[in-house]
Amino acid sequence: MNQLKFKWDEVHDIAEQLEHVVSPELVNRLDKYLDYPKFDPHGDPIPDKKGVFSNRKEFSLADLESKDKGIIVGVNDSSVAFLQYLEEKKLLLGTTVMMIEKFKYDKSISIEMNGKTEVTISNKVARNINISKS
Repeated sequence: MNQLKFKWDEVHDIAEQLEHVVSPELVNRLDKYLDYPKFDPHGDPIPDKKGVFSNRKEFSLADLESKDKGIIVGVNDSSVAFLQYLEEKKLLLGTTVMMIEKFKYDKSISIEMNGKTEVTISNKVARNINISKS
């Protein structure tokens, strides 16, 4: 995604098309060029040549407690509107987040991104972002 300069919401349709490519050589070269990714741009596992999937423990961003940190590794909602929202907020794969505050009223949360920017997001958004704890 980053190497080829595609936005998060653009990758889904292209990935669907690539699933039907029948050229093993093209697939091998893309795999090498992308440094053998284990997860797709939405965070879903990609099998290796032997069909083995990588596993990792994932949590909802909404489940972090105050001062807990995590890395964004995927999403549950892959709609164009949601992915564009994440792009706009800079909530992308690999972003380190730290829980600042959970608001009791509506369960929205305030998070710090990459140790710099603070943003408040709804509980619905947070529930659709998957993280691995760092």
